[in-house]
Amino acid sequence: MSQVEPNETSKALKNDLEEDLQQFIDKKQNEKQALIKLLNFVEKQGKSKANSKSSSKSDNSTIL
Repeated sequence: MSQVEPNETSKALKNDLEEDLQQFIDKKQNEKQALIKLLNFVEKQGKSKANSKSSSKSDNSTIL
C-alpha cells in the first residue's frame, strides 16, 4: 500500500499543478483582453484628439 500512496500523491500533485496552470493561463488571458480593450480605447482617444486638432488647424488656416 505504501507504493500506491506515492502514485496517488503524484497524481494529486499533477492535478493541482494542472489546475494552477489553467488558472494562471485564464488569468493571463483575462489580463490580455483587458490590455487590448485599454489599448483600443487609448487609440480611439488619440485619433479623436488628432482629428479635433487637425480640424482646428484647418479652421485657423482658412481664417488666415
